[in-house]
Amino acid sequence: MITNDRVLLVVILTLLWLSGFGQEKIYDYSFRKHQPYFYAAFALWAGSRIHAWETPAEVLDEFAEIDRSRLWQLDRKIVGLNSSQADRLSDATLYVSIAAPFILTLASKAARKESLSIVLMGLQGYFMESGLNQFCKTLGERPRPYIYDRGRDVLDQTISKNSTASFYSGHTSSSAYFSFFAAKVFQDLNPQSKWNKFVWMAAIALPATTGYLRVRAGKHFPTDVITGFIIGGGIGILTPSVFQNKRIGVAVFSNGLNLSLKL
Repeated sequence: MITNDRVLLVVILTLLWLSGFGQEKIYDYSFRKHQPYFYAAFALWAGSRIHAWETPAEVLDEFAEIDRSRLWQLDRKIVGLNSSQADRLSDATLYVSIAAPFILTLASKAARKESLSIVLMGLQGYFMESGLNQFCKTLGERPRPYIYDRGRDVLDQTISKNSTASFYSGHTSSSAYFSFFAAKVFQDLNPQSKWNKFVWMAAIALPATTGYLRVRAGKHFPTDVITGFIIGGGIGILTPSVFQNKRIGVAVFSNGLNLSLKL
């Protein structure tokens, strides 16, 4: 996950450089106004990392912890999968998802005008999404599928902390967050665009593919990736929605009064 954070940092710095500090229109995001929430999200993210670093490695001493018969049938069926190619491809689809807001800013004139707001609220949402995911991984300590596949061989042995970070899928959650965030922003800035449905199709396909590859790689159970898809996607949609301008417009015409409400 540290490598993913570095990639994200490069994207953010590039977007800030391109922003030009244009006038905000669609989004009402002011760092001065919203900095307490930004810092709170950052504290959640930083705290989750510190907690993960300080958590000792796991020692499995009870067979119940790795008894595959205790798994849901949906999860039990994938124990034994271990594709290194799928593992590498899942990194690639995640990086494409991270780049989605960057691509959006380059491709859309409307997005370039509001790129500073997009970057800041996107970063705040990412801190929330990633921090929540890391805490769930560390506190949940769910063994990954390949640990169940090894069975009793891992009992009374120290295993890496990453081996008990199955729930829920960080790759899928982050992929869904960035993909859905980019799609929501694109739709907000281009409500009449014929490309909206295709953007949303791509936004769904990217994290779905990422999740499928994580399962094929033996890194996560189906329930891990489904949860990551829902939580990451939900935060991705909610973040731009919270910061959308909400205005009530009143216009007077010769034939009467017209009231438009934007929520």
